[in-house]
Parts: sequence; structure tokens; C-alpha cells
Amino acid sequence: KGARYKHFCAAHGGGKRCSFENCNKSAVGGSNLCTSHGGGRRCAVDGCIKSAQSSTKFCVKHGGGKKCAHSGCEKVARGRTMFCAAHGGGIRCKLEGCNRVSIGKAQLCRAHGGGSSSRSKAAKKGVVKSKPPKPMTHPLGTVPHGRSLSGTLPPQQQIQPTTTSAIAIGR
Repeated sequence: KGARYKHFCAAHGGGKRCSFENCNKSAVGGSNLCTSHGGGRRCAVDGCIKSAQSSTKFCVKHGGGKKCAHSGCEKVARGRTMFCAAHGGGIRCKLEGCNRVSIGKAQLCRAHGGGSSSRSKAAKKGVVKSKPPKPMTHPLGTVPHGRSLSGTLPPQQQIQPTTTSAIAIGR
């Protein structure tokens, strides 16, 4: 497959495309395949089929790629930054007050719907689901939200017996 657009860079539709069916990613190196379908250089470790990172001969798992610039950190730097996610690298979630690393094109963290899960589809539509309330804690243990320790409803939610039900049970 050729370029979708003649005068554009690979990121915007120009350049050679992967020849794998229904794949629109850019072909890498001298092959007609993207890195997902086997194009480009592979990790030099025997048995590893992952892509070699940047100018190294290894995949991220085997030490390839750009390392975090934080002293003593061996993690891989995120994106165009010099640091790993734990030390401030990468793009942050776009929701105000959230400092987590964003995942995917939506620029949201996983907690706010980023990533490839079904929650990210809702986030793209503007629907961000909140987490269910955490169970309340009690000195005698964890209690499910809205319940008393005996497992019955709290007094304000209990149904009071009527006179007809009192007669039916023999009261």
C-alpha cells in the first residue's frame, strides 16, 4: 500500500503503509510491515520477538530505549521527555487536579477513561464514569455501603409492619 496523502509525513497519512490487511500504520524500515506485524528491527536477545527501541539493539524489557534521567532509576523515559512516568515524564491526564499519566489519544488516565478499555469509549463521548462508593469501615469490620452490621437495612429504610401484616403473623 502506498501513502494515503502524497505530501504529508507518516504521522499524518504520508509514507509507506503496512501491507497487513486492514492495518493503516506506517511501514518500518525496508519491509512493508509496521512494528506490530513484524516490520523493523527485532530485539537481539534470543527468542525475543519484540521491536528493538531507537538506536539500541534491544526491546524495553531487555534494556533498550531511552532511560529515565532521575538518579538511580532504570525505567524507560516516556514520550519526548527525559523521565519515566513515576518521575514526571509523559503526558498527564487532562482532567483538572489529576496528576496521573494519560493513556491513549483521549489524554485521560485509566481512572478517568483513558486506554483501550470500554471505559475509554465512554470518555470520548464525554461520559466519565465515577467509581462506586467504597465500603464504610466500622470498628467491627468492613460494612457494605448503606447496610448495618446485622445485614438489614438501616432503621430509616426499614419497612414498618402494618396492622394487616401483624394479624397475618399472629401478633
